[in-house]
Amino acid sequence: SLEIAAKLPPNLTKISESGLDDVGQIIKLKNAGFNGFLIGEAFMRTSQPEIACAEFIGKIKFENEK
Repeated sequence: SLEIAAKLPPNLTKISESGLDDVGQIIKLKNAGFNGFLIGEAFMRTSQPEIACAEFIGKIKFENEK
């Protein structure tokens, strides 16, 4: 995603898909200009995806407040 983003015009909406399972990845992509993220498998591997998603969002909010 990062390699492709550098080649795209800055006015495009950038969405990163697939393989995202770490808050650090999301922060790095957001800082590189990405506007959205498709995260599925990381949540579906757990028995409680709704809790995994809420925890993931909480971690992102925490990192953004630093």
